[in-house]
Amino acid sequence: MGEINFYRILGISQTASQEEIRKVYLKMAKLYHPDKNTEGAEMFKEIGNAYKTLSCPNLRRTHDLTLSTSSRRKKATTSKAKPGAPYDAGSFFRGYTQPSTPTPPPPPPPPPPKKSDFDIKATTHITLQQSFTGLSQQYVSYLENVDCQTCHGQRNETKRTHTCESCLGSGQAQKVDQQKIRTSVCMTCNGVGTITTFLKCKTCKGKSLHDRGFHIPVNKGIHNHHSLKVKNRGNLMPDGVTRGDVIIRVIVEDKSSDGLFERRGDNLHLTLNVNLRDALFGYGNRPAFKHLDQRPVFISQTPGHVLKPGSQRTIVGEGMPIFMDPNNARGDLLVMFNIVYPDHVNIPESLDERRVIYEFFETEEERQAKENAIIIDDDEAMD
Repeated sequence: MGEINFYRILGISQTASQEEIRKVYLKMAKLYHPDKNTEGAEMFKEIGNAYKTLSCPNLRRTHDLTLSTSSRRKKATTSKAKPGAPYDAGSFFRGYTQPSTPTPPPPPPPPPPKKSDFDIKATTHITLQQSFTGLSQQYVSYLENVDCQTCHGQRNETKRTHTCESCLGSGQAQKVDQQKIRTSVCMTCNGVGTITTFLKCKTCKGKSLHDRGFHIPVNKGIHNHHSLKVKNRGNLMPDGVTRGDVIIRVIVEDKSSDGLFERRGDNLHLTLNVNLRDALFGYGNRPAFKHLDQRPVFISQTPGHVLKPGSQRTIVGEGMPIFMDPNNARGDLLVMFNIVYPDHVNIPESLDERRVIYEFFETEEERQAKENAIIIDDDEAMD
């Protein structure tokens, strides 16, 4: 089996420049791409291997060496005696050479580039409220590699060289020290005598990255560090047709902007400040608080039941929406009550009004003791 000649696959000469190799590869890759040519898959693979090898200086050097060795091996022929000529025994020894070390096989061609190598990583931030309600449009910005068809990634289009003004092209600088002329290397041109400058490409302005962005929907209940994929919006692959994907990492705040709500998994935790009056009598027809979507939430309280400091109540189905759940299920909301005591209360001066307040705060033991008390009239006590 002969050696693979990548120059022959691309149809170029062995002295072709990198720019010529790139142009031929892009043209053939578009022609044999499987999306456009159903019978070109094998040829598309060979083209990719050829470009991968010839675009790398080290791999190309090895490939050239392999082709040169193979060519010399084919040209080598064994000396044969001419018919009718006298046999020269010394010719046998003169034609003998030391067997050469066998040439090692060439390295296998590199695999074609993977589509995932051309993915772009991006990050977007949303609040806990936005995760609760979901977003129809969230703008995501990212940086994309520039595929400039003018400079083909060289960025510097024109090279200019001019004589160094400090040393006038000599590459040496002279300095008078104590009436002696001392010569040293010119620090401006580093002893070269010329200075080379480059003009940026007029098409890409010398930039290697471009700002890009698009809007995406974000479903309710998305978790922190969740990844979303937008297909075929990444960097352009060498074939000039296929693109990688954009992988978006979503950063979600775990607390609401007012600090009241905190997310733990799919459940929400709320610390609710309650004044003493509401802790004793309840909220009545007033909402206890507003949810993350500004919806009023009511908490029922049995008459005579007192909210104690640090007590908790679970409201089923009022937590975070479960991400991508087909039934729109939700977690739970755990409410912890923090009773806020006033610094001052108005106590009436009337004893009758105070007696009503005292009866209001009577404990069960005090009520039973009052019911079981024996009342003695004044007349009976005198007898």
